[in-house]
Amino acid sequence: MEFAIGLRRDVGGGVITIAEFADSMAKLAGLLVIQINQKITDKAIDIRANSILGPNKKIKLPDAIVLATAESDGRYMVTRDVMGYTSPLMRIPYQLSDKGIVDLKLAKPR
Repeated sequence: MEFAIGLRRDVGGGVITIAEFADSMAKLAGLLVIQINQKITDKAIDIRANSILGPNKKIKLPDAIVLATAESDGRYMVTRDVMGYTSPLMRIPYQLSDKGIVDLKLAKPR
């Protein structure tokens, strides 16, 4: 869903065609889709509850689910949204400023 919303932003907030959407989705065909399971649910509850009880920014449930999905399987979470929660598995690829992209972190070749 977030991807489709981004597509609409890219075309000036207008409506994209079915063909444009299908073409964009085809580019994502090789991505792994992870279904929410009990382990992810429990982790998301912990993340959300700790954010509500803590002094920092409260994490929204969708953000908690995304982070829990990464953490429950030991995967990296790449985001530019620093949600007020830190995790050793979070990666922030770059920051935006009035001068453009700054603090670009390129992936190291394997």
